Amino acid sequence: MKYGLKFNPFTVKNVIDMSDFKRFPFLITSTQEVLKYAIELDLKTKKMDEAMRFIIIGERGIGKTSTLMFLKDIVDNNADMSIYSRYVNNMNLLGSAKTFERLIIPDESVLGNNSKDRISNWLSDKLVYLFIDVPDMFERNAAYSLAFAMQFAMEFKNIRIFITMNKSHMIKLSDITEVVGKYTVVHLTKFDMRRAKELISSRLKSVREIDVPDDLYPFTEEAVKKIYNYSHGIPRNIITICDLCITYGGMNNSELITENIVEEVVAKYYISTIPHIESESKKNKLMKLYEIIKNEFNGYVYGESNLYRVVKKKLGWSMITTRKYLREMEKLGMVVIKKSPENTWTNIIEAV
Repeated sequence: MKYGLKFNPFTVKNVIDMSDFKRFPFLITSTQEVLKYAIELDLKTKKMDEAMRFIIIGERGIGKTSTLMFLKDIVDNNADMSIYSRYVNNMNLLGSAKTFERLIIPDESVLGNNSKDRISNWLSDKLVYLFIDVPDMFERNAAYSLAFAMQFAMEFKNIRIFITMNKSHMIKLSDITEVVGKYTVVHLTKFDMRRAKELISSRLKSVREIDVPDDLYPFTEEAVKKIYNYSHGIPRNIITICDLCITYGGMNNSELITENIVEEVVAKYYISTIPHIESESKKNKLMKLYEIIKNEFNGYVYGESNLYRVVKKKLGWSMITTRKYLREMEKLGMVVIKKSPENTWTNIIEAV
């Protein structure tokens, strides 16, 4: 492959299981460092009567599943045979005492009058770390199943619980149960520029076949800055843009991935794919709004009210709906919203 790489290291964007996780180096931020320390200390002291319950909040693409795999790997590499880990991303396995029992206990021969008794009997001399990965598509019945598991698991102090979810998931849960307030909530943070560079260089290094003068090769420093700005510090966005750039550069026989290539790739491919949005309906709505900004305003809107008038005429959306999708586009890096230097009450919207 071009650029002295065995293959494109950015094709893997989503971590599905432990094999995906272990393919490339995992970079940790301060939140993951705290969680790592908490688990390592817990494994060392092994205090059966101390509860550990975390909700890990993060937006799409920030590395929630990877974080759980990272923490699970710490537990799995512990030599103590009385310590177990469980990973689940199917909320149907959490909705009743019986399904929760099957998740925790690998042996059906445990005695007890009911699920709670059998789990308690099996856990008498064991620790279980339960890692729950809430999917992005989170329906109401899944929320009830998760709420049940969160409450039921609190009956057993030697079950350690780590749950990853979006902020919107936690809001939904808070509407149906008060159990959320009994968990410690931590937030995954976006990458800064240093971490973004480290992410790119570490993936390149893992598949490099030649010696190069710069760890970021074939990306120029300016190209990496562009990638970071477009990505808003979201790891999956960084990886997605790098994947498109490497593919584009190889097809066009480009010696380096420059900032111009990044701009062209983002304009042609990245925005239209919006890979971090699962709902096709939502993608279509975002693209319709994006195309209005590009085509009706040449990519530059002075004043949101001017945009609302056109959107109302063409799409029939209310001001609230338009504003909601506009903020979503800003989060995804599709547009930049800033205050006018002449009038701080007026916003300028620029399409990427």
